[in-house]
Amino acid sequence: MFYKKLKQTGFGAIELIIILALACLVGFTGWFIYSKNRSTENLQIPELGIQLKNVPSSLKGLTYEIEKPSGNDTYLMAPISTFDLSKHIPKCYIGELDTYEGKYNDPSELRGIVTFVKQFDKFWVGYFGLLEPCGKANSAEFKMQKDQIQSFKSYLKDEKNIQDLR
Repeated sequence: MFYKKLKQTGFGAIELIIILALACLVGFTGWFIYSKNRSTENLQIPELGIQLKNVPSSLKGLTYEIEKPSGNDTYLMAPISTFDLSKHIPKCYIGELDTYEGKYNDPSELRGIVTFVKQFDKFWVGYFGLLEPCGKANSAEFKMQKDQIQSFKSYLKDEKNIQDLR
C-alpha cells in the first residue's frame, strides 16, 4: 500500500517563532529610538522670565549665562550653549535669547539681526544668531555647534516650548 503525503499548509511552529522574534525586534528598535529622542528636559531662565520646555535630547544639557548690555538699553541677553559644547570649547554658544520690554513691532534696527520668537504680555523674546563659529572649520566642534544651532532654531519655532515665568 502506498500512502500519499499530504501537502502542508500554513505556518509551522518554527516560522511563527521567527516572525514573533522579528516583530519583537522591530518593536524594541522603535521604542528605543522614541525614548532616546523624547523630550524630557526643561530649562528655567528666571532672569529673562522664561522657561524652555520639552528640550529635545539633541540639545541635552542646555546652559546659559546672563549678560546685561551697557548704556541705556533695556533688554537682557542670555547666551545659550550645551554642556558638551562648553566642555570642548569654553564660551562657545549656539545663539542668544534676548528679552525686550513692551510689544514687538518689528523695529528696523533689529531686522535681520534678532529673530522674533514669542510675545508675552509685557515683553517679547528674540533669538540672536551667531556671526562666527567657535571651532575651526570642518572640526568636530564646528560640526557639533552647527548641528546644535540648527536644532535650537527648529526648537524655537514652536511657541509652546517657551513659557512665561513672570
